[in-house]
Amino acid sequence: MSKSGKTVWSVRTMVLMGMLIAMEIVMERWIAIPISDTNRVSFGKCVVILSGLWLGPVGGAIVGMISDIIGALISGFAIAPLITVSSMMWGIIPALTKPLIRKKGKNMKCVILCVAIVINSVVSTLILTTLGLVTYYGYDFYAILPNRLIQFAVLTPAYCIVVCLLYLTPLTKMAADITESK
Repeated sequence: MSKSGKTVWSVRTMVLMGMLIAMEIVMERWIAIPISDTNRVSFGKCVVILSGLWLGPVGGAIVGMISDIIGALISGFAIAPLITVSSMMWGIIPALTKPLIRKKGKNMKCVILCVAIVINSVVSTLILTTLGLVTYYGYDFYAILPNRLIQFAVLTPAYCIVVCLLYLTPLTKMAADITESK
């Protein structure tokens, strides 16, 4: 934070954000398994979750927003604001748990992170993204809901495992060193 109260990021932090955006786009758009028109199995959201944990809620939201907009344009989709807000939430909600996990043990950190990921999956996957698909792309709500529920049931535990494994590694210390350097 600067003296004026505005967030100021170092060049190293912005480079980290750019790398995370690029990783999310690659993982979400190219290293993904399409299941249907409205579902795919990918781990790009894990990158956004980690960016929120490493860069804070504003940094996580920016990574989620920019990666969603660029990914939509690359894939030939229109930018859907509800889906973009959903992508931003993947960086915001887990980041809000950081004060809770700061001085906890590994097991408690994982439990808190998993609770945040489950809440986020409900808000983002089941509510915002589904509404975005219905509103902006004209899908029938009742036709896509079963697939969305299966996606939620499969990917939420997978996200918990991947995020806990990656967050509890030296990557978190490295990201903290990058974001705290001036």
